[in-house]
Parts: sequence; structure tokens; C-alpha cells
Amino acid sequence: MMTNFPKPFSRDSITEINRLESALAAAGIGSWELDLNNNQFWLCERAKSLFDFSGKDIVPYNELLLSVHADDRQATELSIKNALESASSGIFEIDLRIRNSGSVQPHWLHWKGQAYFDDYGAPIRFSGIVQNATSQVLAKKQLYESENKLRSLIDNTPDVITRWNTNLELIFANTAFEEKTGTDNASLLGKTNQQMGQPENTAMAYMKCLQTVIDTRMPQEHYNSFQTSKGEIYFYSRLVPELGDNGQVQSVLAIARDITDLRSSEARFQTMVEQSPMAIGLFNSREMIVEVGNDKIFEVWGKDKSIIGQRLLEALPEIEGQGYLELLQGVYDTGTPFFGNEMLVKLVRNNELQNVYFDLTYTPLRDSLNSITGVMVLATEVTEKVVARKALEKSEAKFRSLIEEAPIATCLLTGSEMNIEVANEAMLGYWAKNRSVLGKKIEDTLPELKGQAFLEILENVFKTGKTYTSKSAATKIEVNGKIDTYYFDFTYKPLLDISGKVYAILNMAVDVTQQVKTLIALEESEARLRSVIAAAPTAISLFVGRDLVIEMPNQSFIDVVGKGPDITGRPLREVMPELENQTFLRILDNVYTSGKMYQSFASEVSIVRQGVMTHNFYNISYTPLFNSDGEVYAILEIAIDVTEAVKTNQRLEENEQFSRSIFYNSPVAKMVVTGEQMEVVTINKNMMEILGRDLSILGKKFTEAIPELANTPLEEKLAYVFKTGHTYNQPEEMLVLMRYGKPYTGYYSYIYQALRNTNGEIYGIVITATEVTSQVQARQEIEEAESTLRSAIEMADLALWSIDPLTNKITYSDRLKQWLGTEKESGDFDTDLPYIPENDRKRVQSALQDAMWPGSDGIYNEEYTIENMRSGRRRIIHASGRTFLMIRASHIN
Repeated sequence: MMTNFPKPFSRDSITEINRLESALAAAGIGSWELDLNNNQFWLCERAKSLFDFSGKDIVPYNELLLSVHADDRQATELSIKNALESASSGIFEIDLRIRNSGSVQPHWLHWKGQAYFDDYGAPIRFSGIVQNATSQVLAKKQLYESENKLRSLIDNTPDVITRWNTNLELIFANTAFEEKTGTDNASLLGKTNQQMGQPENTAMAYMKCLQTVIDTRMPQEHYNSFQTSKGEIYFYSRLVPELGDNGQVQSVLAIARDITDLRSSEARFQTMVEQSPMAIGLFNSREMIVEVGNDKIFEVWGKDKSIIGQRLLEALPEIEGQGYLELLQGVYDTGTPFFGNEMLVKLVRNNELQNVYFDLTYTPLRDSLNSITGVMVLATEVTEKVVARKALEKSEAKFRSLIEEAPIATCLLTGSEMNIEVANEAMLGYWAKNRSVLGKKIEDTLPELKGQAFLEILENVFKTGKTYTSKSAATKIEVNGKIDTYYFDFTYKPLLDISGKVYAILNMAVDVTQQVKTLIALEESEARLRSVIAAAPTAISLFVGRDLVIEMPNQSFIDVVGKGPDITGRPLREVMPELENQTFLRILDNVYTSGKMYQSFASEVSIVRQGVMTHNFYNISYTPLFNSDGEVYAILEIAIDVTEAVKTNQRLEENEQFSRSIFYNSPVAKMVVTGEQMEVVTINKNMMEILGRDLSILGKKFTEAIPELANTPLEEKLAYVFKTGHTYNQPEEMLVLMRYGKPYTGYYSYIYQALRNTNGEIYGIVITATEVTSQVQARQEIEEAESTLRSAIEMADLALWSIDPLTNKITYSDRLKQWLGTEKESGDFDTDLPYIPENDRKRVQSALQDAMWPGSDGIYNEEYTIENMRSGRRRIIHASGRTFLMIRASHIN
């Protein structure tokens, strides 16, 4: 039972108050306490300043809440109420804004506290700290927006981006990886290349390269292949180490580009070289000896095949000093391809030195051992284009200097007026506009969009915050003075600020006009459509007319419906009356009316199969089909059963709930027991040290693992928590344990907290414990003040150090030792400060000496840089301190 609990801080001792408030004020922290009897707050000077109060120290509860911003007031009051509930942990923590008329920017506070309860669960004390959190909140907002843009970029890049852990297992892959390999990313996560089923030699070569990056902490380049159901894909990859604070490799980031087309068979390559209209040549060794070339490259060089076997500088001496030999040797040395557009080369052709422009690609050639043997050159002469463009630029400055190529058209529309903030060259090309449109409204830039659905869709996305995706959308755009219809796959993705409000829309589009026109021609053939539907492994059917008459159902659809084979020609509502109370008939009617495709993912559908109600999950698409007059005459349904995947995700969520429960329990020593038998399933090193046990207790009952605690109140308390779910908190209880076979008497504070699954059912208990033997034995009259100060410092995540002026000995706290990268408990103030850079060290020593000089005000306040002596990581710290009359200087960083 709980017999001792922290007492309220005594405000009758001037010494304690001054010392506590001095330490907290130096750290920018205010302290507070709620008198639960009269519902009034006591605030220190710093706390009053943070809450914008002056004068009195005692503030009524309702008056303090009125200082909180109206948007945050309800959440604040609810958090206080929850902390005072006996079933809670008593922890109170919230970020909130206050009403501060003197500041334009929002003023944020981090308010934190702890409630304590008596043996009957009634709150007896509620106190804590408060500090300014404005800069942290604004930094989080900037980080959120930056991560959002980065995530969008990664998801939409055409290059494959993957991350591998130090066990050579895949832990992340972007969308491009799934598209290239044709394999669901989720099925490959957690596997090595070898476990993915790749050929042994291919898998081992890639894994060896990953291991080299981990061992050397240096980037590597690698040419590898990946076996898919459609054949082998070749990649050029760059593997980069990702280091942790300790300087060790935590993971490897791989960025790969599909170069399958460059890795054809030797015979096919030779044919390509000879017949290609592009100039192609091969150089052997670092000397760049001309080995192979097609007629086009000899024509470009103004030479014939007699130069085969010569060094490049012998064959083309005029290129010396132009930098191209150095570029080729750089590709040979590094293995990194070079891509250049409109490169100026001075060549002797027809006995005349001419300026010639090329689009160039220099690619390293590798043997079967992945060693570089030479360089392949691909060149396309673009002299006429460049000369023509330059002539045009001189006469018409309004035209763009160079059209930027991009793999996907992208633009960013900001604000409710949809101003064009960013647009790449691909998107500008679709619009037939130049960069002068940047900063203008989309409706002013493309007035032909008025009357079409796109402006309305953009407005709806901005209001609702829901992503809109469309496939093969018909769009009327004016190009060269003529309005014509084009088709695009596009996405309108809302971007949210830290408050969750939409501030912009990211528009990504791909021109699929040719594909759509081809598809339209194919869809006119009903026989081919029937063949496709019948052969498809997914459930497919046509619903014809407003009555949704079932036509051309394939066998998969018949199996899903479960009403037998005789469903063709009957209305869907008649075949599946169980859909009446679900949304699908209404959605189908809307698709038929609006002509807009509908898609849903992992939707639960209740279907009566063979007389039994089933509940499965499907990815569903309803696609309207149009006749020659542009009217909807039928809807194509495609349904994919994803029930197993959904159930698997549900199981994963349960596991994640367990992990989160463990993660957010902060006491150092911890152990998890499950079931009514209280089987030990998890224990950390600190708990084993307290109990004097090792991992052999895993799998045993609690009383078998720790028999000395059998038939004690602890066992009853475990059963009580497992039955009721109430958290049990026991401070400073004396226990006799058999530690490593010997009896040991100590004092312990411990908490029993129930663990629940996603259904809210209790399945175990997490036990957290701290040995407080020395504190109990050493506690004296100043215990209240020191305990309160220590709690405030720990909650503020501060570091502590002190100097003894008589001995020059400087002592570090654990957190400061972590920052400094040292295990030393102390050092010499004059000689042992290697973690402070030379340019700051003398200034810091001088400031500390001034603060400790007799007759000074004793105040120390400095900012300077410290360097972690292990990782080299630098931090800028603000150090504040005060010299006490006992000739001891305490500093809080």
C-alpha cells in the first residue's frame, strides 16, 4: 500500500524558495501548484510572467484558464481533469497558446505536471513546471511542411529509392520500386536480396556491395539486376551510408536508375551500334583507345575506321584542353555516368575547326566481375537546333532560353485563389506557356478551364483536404491558338500546414492522350472486351442501363456474388438484395449520373453466399462506359478481394499497439508479464540487475521466476491490476530479494500498468521499478526542496555541472557526459576542458572566475559551443549559474 507520498513544497522556507526559483529561472522555467482544496494556483515569478500575470502569486483556477487561448482552453481543461482521475497515471502535459496582447506572433507554452493520489485514489497534490515553447512549436511546423514536400518528391520520383538496414534487409522502398519490379513492396520488406528469391550470384553481389558501404562508411556504385515476372531489369545504383550520432552506419540509402535498355545482349548491342542513327562508340581502358564505333560517330568526328585502335587524343588531337578526356577518365575512375546536353565540342571537319554541339552520354562498361573496362559514348548532334535556338533568342527575347525536361509534369498552386507558385518545364509545356505565368492565378493563365470541372475540383480539394485522383481526364486546352481536347492522368494532393489546414495543392499530371485514343478504339470492340473480362483473375462485370442489368460477368464475379451462374440479364438489385442497406447501389447510381469513375480501397462488402452472410474486403472500381454520343450506357466493375491483406494489417496494428504501450513507459527498469498466470515475456537489463536474475526467467510464471515474492501483497496487486485495469503506483516499498543467490534488502518505487489490445481487453501488465534505497536512507530535512528541484530539472531535459573553487574540480551530470561524449565523472577546471573549442574556452573560464570572485554578484550567464569527443557533433548551449555562499557554483545547461 502507498504509505509515503511527495509532500507539497514548503513555501515557508525563504532559503528553499530562493534556491529553487533561482535554479528554475536560470533555465527559463516556472513552477506551479494547484491547491485542490480551494481550487487556486500558486505561481512562481517566472510562471506569472509566462502566463502574463503580475502582482499576486495566488490565481483562481478559472482566471488562469481564461489566460489560455480560446482554441486551446477546452483541451487544457480536459487534460487537467484526466490527470486528476485515479485511473490515470497522473501525468499532465500539453502545448498551448496564451492570450498575449503585446505579441503579434502566437505565444506557446509547454505546461507539464504530475498528480499524486492517496491509498483511495483521491488526488492530494498537483504541481509541475511551465516554460516558453514558441520556438519549438514553430520549428515543428517548419519540419512538418519540409517533410511533407520531401515525402511527395520521393513518392513521385521515377528513380527507385530503397533503404537497407545493417542486416542487409529492405526497410523502405518507394512507389517506383513497386512499379519497376511488379511486386508489392510490403511482401519484400524485412528481406535480403537473397530471401527475395533473386539469383544467387546477383543477390550476393548486391549484398556484398551493401556490406562494403557498412564496413567502410563510404558510398559505393553498383550495377545490378532484379528478376521480375516480366523478365530481368537492370539498374545503376548509388549506395550511400546513413550515419548515427555515434558515427556508425545505421542504414544504407540506395538510389537506382533503370538502365535495362543499355544492357542488351552483345549481338543486339552490336546491331544497335551499327544501325543506330545515334553516334555510338566504345573506348577501352583508361587510355581511351577507340575500340568500336558505328558509321555515324566516324561521320561526326570527320574520320574513318582507320582510327580504331588509336588513343582518342591521337585520333582527335583537337579535343585536348577541352575537358572531354578528363570527363571520360572521370567516368572510368568513378563508375558514375555523365550526361550532357548541348555540349560544345571543337572538331576538325573538312580541314576546318568547327564548333559542334552534342547531347552526350558517357557510361562505364563493366565485365562479369563488375570491373570497369571502358566507356561507351552516345552522341546526338544538335548543332542545327542549338544554332537555330540561339538565333531565335537574339531576335525574340520573350521566348525561353531552354525548355527544361522533366520526368513528370508538376506544379504547386497556393492559397484559395490557386496562384501558380512553382511549375516545371513539363507542366508549362502541357499548358503551352512560359515562366511569365508564375505568380498568376490558374484561371487567368488558362481561361479555357472555365466551364470545365477542374476549377471546381481544385476548390473542393482545398476546402475538404481530400486528395483527388483522375485517370484519362478529358481536358480542353488552347495550344497555338487552337483549343483541342487532351487526356491526362492527374492528382490534386492537398498540402497541410502544422495546424492541419490546407495551404497549397500539388498537381501532378501525365499526358496519356495517345493511350486514351488507343483505348477508345479498343473499347469499340465488344468481343475483345468480353474476352478480357472472361480471362481476368479479378471479379469483373458490366452493369448496363440505369437498372444496372448484369452483363458479361466472369467466373470470379459469379463466385463473389455466390448466387449461382444464372445471374446474366438480371438487375443487380434483384440478384443481391443485401446491397440495399449498403452504399454501393447509391454509388453506382451516382457514377451513372455523373459519368465519373469511382474507386475505393479495402471496402467491406456484406454478401450472402450460398445462403450464408459473409463479410469480406475489396478494392473496387466503377468505370462509366460511354456511347458514341458521349452518354453513359454501362458501368464496368472490377473488384479485387483483399480480405487477407486487411486482416493482416489488423493483426499488425495489434502488435504496434503493444510496442507503443511499452515505448511510452519511461521508467528505466521494466518487465512485461502476460495472461492470468503472469508469464514473464519481456525484461530489460536494468530490471534484471534489480532482481539479480538473467534471461532464463523468460517464459516462467512471475512467482516461479521470483519465488521470494510469492504469497506477498505484490502478487495480489498484480492480480488486482489484471482484473480491474487500474494502474497501481507504489513508492519506496521495502523488499527482500534474492539477488544473485544472496538476500538483499532495498527500497523500491514501482508501477503496475495494464496492457490492452485493440479491442480494449487486458492481456498483460507492464511493471516499472526504480531502486530508491540510498535516497530513503539519506533523506534529511532538505529532501522536499532538493526533490522538487531535481524533478523540475529532469522534466526540463537540462544538464548539470558544478565547480568547487577550492579544488578547481568540475563535476558533470550524466546528461552532460552524454553531450560531451565522456565517461569521466569530473575534471580539472583549468586544464581539462577539451570539449570547449579554443576560441570559446578562455572566455568561458574568465566568465566563471568572475562569477566566483568575492564581491561579485555571483551570476554566470554564457552561450558557447561544445563538441562531443566521440562523434564530433557540436551543440550550442546556454549556461546559467549562481555562486552560493557555501563556495559552490552550480550550473544548469
